[in-house]
Amino acid sequence: MFTFRKSHLILLAGAVLTGVLGWIFSQILPRPTPADKIFSICTMKPTEVHKDCFTSEILTAIDKDPAQTDAIFSGLWQLAIDGRITDDPRIFSDIAHEAGMQLAEKNIDLKQAFQYCGSSFKQGCMHGVIMEYVDNKYHGDVDVQTLKKICEGFDDPLSKNNCIHGLGHELAAKVTKNLSDVLDLCEEISTDKSAESACESGVLMEYSKGTAGSGQHSHEPVGQKELPCRDLPDKYQEVCYVSQGSYGQYNPGQQDFVKSYEYCSSIPEAYVQHCMLAVSERAVMAAAENIVQLNDFCEEIKDPKNKKMCQDSLISVSKTQFDDKNFSDSLETYVSENSD
Repeated sequence: MFTFRKSHLILLAGAVLTGVLGWIFSQILPRPTPADKIFSICTMKPTEVHKDCFTSEILTAIDKDPAQTDAIFSGLWQLAIDGRITDDPRIFSDIAHEAGMQLAEKNIDLKQAFQYCGSSFKQGCMHGVIMEYVDNKYHGDVDVQTLKKICEGFDDPLSKNNCIHGLGHELAAKVTKNLSDVLDLCEEISTDKSAESACESGVLMEYSKGTAGSGQHSHEPVGQKELPCRDLPDKYQEVCYVSQGSYGQYNPGQQDFVKSYEYCSSIPEAYVQHCMLAVSERAVMAAAENIVQLNDFCEEIKDPKNKKMCQDSLISVSKTQFDDKNFSDSLETYVSENSD
């Protein structure tokens, strides 16, 4: 016959206590988010394969549950801001584009797919959705009126303009005309000036990849082919110069920020501020809102006037493109206190 001994009671009590403490800690300690899990897996690997790991893990997670898309990219952006991710956060813009393409492959409603894209790196995600959607549905040439209808269902101006930007890519990919003629088609997509500009920037971005007219949007990096800004009609000069200025900052290590800002200062004066704003948007992303690093980008510019324009553009972008008032206020204060 089995007899309880004191040692058995001690073991039983210990097991119960362990279970209770485990339950208590599970309620107190935060559960790892999808972004935390991906971060933990990929940062254990060598630095040179981080981007491949992030890409694989993110796309696998989104394939299982597309509704996680926003939480994953927002979480990774916050980890970058906190200094825990040491990789250049611009890699996540590329991955978000691939995530958008994957959402399109799953035949999710376009509006729903855009909602899944969320807030962080949302533009790359939205563009990926539209470009892949159009390529899947229209394998060859497609008329402008058919494309136009794709974005008419979006009421929110930001979503509509991002949709139309994607259409601009598709115009460049599918219409075999010279660049100026393709840009003219944007007037048929929308008569709203901001939407027209979004379309034009999409055309120019696709053209810069060097495979325009191939029938499908390209997966090559932007900026492979220099834009012929001087040869374009006056009405396309601004969007062309601004686009060219930003292209050096789409891929980490492609160009120093000072060179991009100096390019902006070299173009016709009327377009300089807009060009610097475009570069600064990528700078804030690259620095993950690190105000010291951001100010250092501008400190390398020798001309005082251009340095001031660079700093002003960073402050402006921090207020309009990034939803973090503490960051924009801190940046403005730091720049003011450290200016010559």
